[in-house]
Amino acid sequence: MSVIITGSLAFDHIMNFKGNFADYILPEKTHQINLSFAVETLRKERGGCAGNIAYNLSLLDEKPIILATAGEDFSEYKKWLESKRIDTRFIRLIHGEMTALGFGITDAADNQIWGFYPGAMNFAKDLSLNDIFTKEESKDNLVKSSSGFGLPRFGASRFGGAKPSSFANSAFKNETPPAKTSGIFSSEEDKEEEEQEYKPPTLNREEIKLLMIAPGNPQAMMRFAFEAKALHLPYIFDPGMQIPQFNRDNLLKAIDGAKVLIGNDYEIALIEEMLNAKKEHLIRLVEYLIITQGGKGSLIFKEDKGVEIPPVIPKSVIDPTGAGDAYRAGIIYGLLNKMPVEKMGRIGSLLATYTVEKYGTTTHEFKIIEFKKRFWESFGEKLEL
Repeated sequence: MSVIITGSLAFDHIMNFKGNFADYILPEKTHQINLSFAVETLRKERGGCAGNIAYNLSLLDEKPIILATAGEDFSEYKKWLESKRIDTRFIRLIHGEMTALGFGITDAADNQIWGFYPGAMNFAKDLSLNDIFTKEESKDNLVKSSSGFGLPRFGASRFGGAKPSSFANSAFKNETPPAKTSGIFSSEEDKEEEEQEYKPPTLNREEIKLLMIAPGNPQAMMRFAFEAKALHLPYIFDPGMQIPQFNRDNLLKAIDGAKVLIGNDYEIALIEEMLNAKKEHLIRLVEYLIITQGGKGSLIFKEDKGVEIPPVIPKSVIDPTGAGDAYRAGIIYGLLNKMPVEKMGRIGSLLATYTVEKYGTTTHEFKIIEFKKRFWESFGEKLEL
């Protein structure tokens, strides 16, 4: 029983700013911003949503599978993932490209500004669940679109309205296809590695219980959602920073039928605005609606019932980067192990706090016995893992 994690793999450049962004922004001049921040610290860390989530799951003794793309500079990161018992067989290396790069600045109030270079992540749109499951399980589920993508047929959305436009022609805003790159590896060993990456072994569909669609290439995210529906594979949809890249119809189709829709309070509000919907509408489209609220904890809605998940007070607040990904790992762990809402939310809350207490997104560590002890201290509840 396992989970496939999709989304970005990246090297994060994390910077801390001593002041507050708000003190440097004039509301009447937001149309003409020209700002510079002198930062106190700079660290380069392994990151990306897929890597962060998978790492936190490995701390809980899960063995997640990553389906993503990375660049020719990924070798050390890949070996590190494998040392954490994370399955990297389905990470496709893109020759002539760099692994995605993130540049984030965090201010004193834990607000963040990020810049992101997608690099090899642009090619994630060519990945397919159909390629990694045995052909007998997937060949009859999908139909070909004019773009060459395997896409299931769906009926009208539950919100009604106009028929969605063609996925191939207008699924995303400002979409520019990446330029083709030529292979630069010359040794026989590199050629063998390239061949292995492009022809990975297949997986048994029955062994996969969940798909995590984390922020990454928007076309890939949409494709994974469509293919998961066709394969009857439960999935978590986490559009995150990519929400503005979707148009209304495709955002709705990706959300409708997901097991979980998750985002922070700003992201969920943005989804509501784009869909002209309210939370109660979103709750009817998914099994779980999860809204994270930073240091205020989170809310988990299932049907008409909402549960408040309290935060775990950190021993020290060093860097909030990656806390959301850690929280998501807790949700995934809870779903895989059929835990009640309160427990899986609290596992996520504690995982997020471990991340906040360290610089970087994959630098925190703990033993299971330590995690159980802190869970008891935080919630007064015994945890069986």
